[in-house]
Amino acid sequence: MTTRKVQVQKAAADANQREHERTAAFRAVFLGSPEGQRALGELLAATGVNRVSFNWESDRVTSFNEGRRSIGLYIQEVVNGSRIHIDTPSAGNPTGTGPGHKSGGSRRAGTSGLGAAPAGPTGTLPA
Repeated sequence: MTTRKVQVQKAAADANQREHERTAAFRAVFLGSPEGQRALGELLAATGVNRVSFNWESDRVTSFNEGRRSIGLYIQEVVNGSRIHIDTPSAGNPTGTGPGHKSGGSRRAGTSGLGAAPAGPTGTLPA
């Protein structure tokens, strides 16, 4: 095995380890106690992960809503352990990409149900 392949495999393994540690930390904070679960639910509701971001009156409001929502989706994805999974390169798959490869794609529909907030009206920009 070449030095470059070994470096790539080590980098992928390190990235996976960091991701597992991040997921464990988020789960400990948000799912480790009733207070954490309540905080998670409130954060997801406040960020609008289960609401429509589009505002037909203003592109700025839509952009603001999507920015706020993206934070909630990030938290939700990390808690679910689905943020990023890096395939380790192998002899048959030297790049670590291909079938089964996830590059951190987001579940934009917010369908996991974790800390689901009720649907509501779109938010507006702060004054």
